[in-house]
Amino acid sequence: MNRFMIRHMLNHTLRLKVRSALAILVAALTIIATGYITMVQQSFTEMLRSTDIKANLTGGVELVTLRHEHIANSGYAKLTYYEGISKQLDFMRSDVLFGTDSDGWDEAITFNITNDINRFSGENLHVQYAKGYDEVIIKQFGDSLVVGSELARANGFTLGDKVTVYDSAVFGLEMDRIIRDHMLSNPEDINEYPVLFAYFYYDIVNRIDHFTFTIAGIAYSLTKANSFRAYTPGSQTLDARPLFEPLNVVEYELTDNEKADEYRAYMEEIISVGTGNLKQGINYFHMDTSKLESIKNSRRLIDMLYPMSIVASLIVCAFICSLQLLQLSKEVAILRVLGLEKRKTMVMLLSEQIVLSVVGLIIGVCTLAFFSLGKQYNLVCQSAIFGSQYISFVFISGAISSMLVTRHSVLSLLQVRE
Repeated sequence: MNRFMIRHMLNHTLRLKVRSALAILVAALTIIATGYITMVQQSFTEMLRSTDIKANLTGGVELVTLRHEHIANSGYAKLTYYEGISKQLDFMRSDVLFGTDSDGWDEAITFNITNDINRFSGENLHVQYAKGYDEVIIKQFGDSLVVGSELARANGFTLGDKVTVYDSAVFGLEMDRIIRDHMLSNPEDINEYPVLFAYFYYDIVNRIDHFTFTIAGIAYSLTKANSFRAYTPGSQTLDARPLFEPLNVVEYELTDNEKADEYRAYMEEIISVGTGNLKQGINYFHMDTSKLESIKNSRRLIDMLYPMSIVASLIVCAFICSLQLLQLSKEVAILRVLGLEKRKTMVMLLSEQIVLSVVGLIIGVCTLAFFSLGKQYNLVCQSAIFGSQYISFVFISGAISSMLVTRHSVLSLLQVRE
């Protein structure tokens, strides 16, 4: 393209400001419209990924179930919360008996099994940890125990102490039996019940089911109830000892919301075959995916509208480009009479439309970048694809229209009356 053609193209563009502005505006609006649909599409995708979907196992779930390979390592969900309680348990520290009243019996307490103390207690507790322990211990299975400050003070517990717990009911029955048998053989000890209690205490504890915890933390609370509680995340051997009841609540969070239906089918199958001590008719799987369905339906609608908007935009751009070129018959005739070759005339007309379209696309992309307010939308790739499609349609429709406009010979153009 020589300087004459470039100069004429610029003069023509400036002279026909409305027509040039229309070409730029159409290009800008079409890429803004498709870009906006892309942003909405990606927003729904992000919403689908970021929506927290909880799944619950109910019906009494044993700790061993949480560690079962098919559940813990399924990849569909991660364990976020569980809670349960123990039976009424007595306890002792090392070789010293604590919590004994005037009759010689321990004061039983209930241990709380959970991986989130604050959620269980409904309070943001301040916990002082023993050396070598931190807040992670309550998230991991083990023999760690966190006791309330008042419970620790009343029983002389300190950080790092070893505490053995056992079933107070089983212990009481066993103690009654042994002392009764002893008194039958030694009637002279009938008034020595407290002494006999202390004498047989450790032997009975070692014979019945018991479990030893390490006091890893002391929790300070503003409420009396939480100050007398004991918390443990549970241990791999707790299921083997009849001290702790099945968990009341087990909560999972989906790692990939797109696989919600797969996860539901997976868990229902696990329950149906009894994997991980789960029992059909006793254990139930609950997962509310109504939020996901609403988001998915909206995204499906956007996914359906996106290609339709692309096709409509390209058809509009091709129509307007062709219309503008077909209206340039007079200018084309003058250029041909002045001696401009047919091929050069076509190149000039086509170049003008492509330049105006590129300017409009750039304006549209800048507008999208401004109104996205710094959000990380993947617009670069989408804009590049649409821009190349837009320019291709402009090129094709412009080439066809230019050929139609310049199809007449110079002689026939001279005979046209204006």
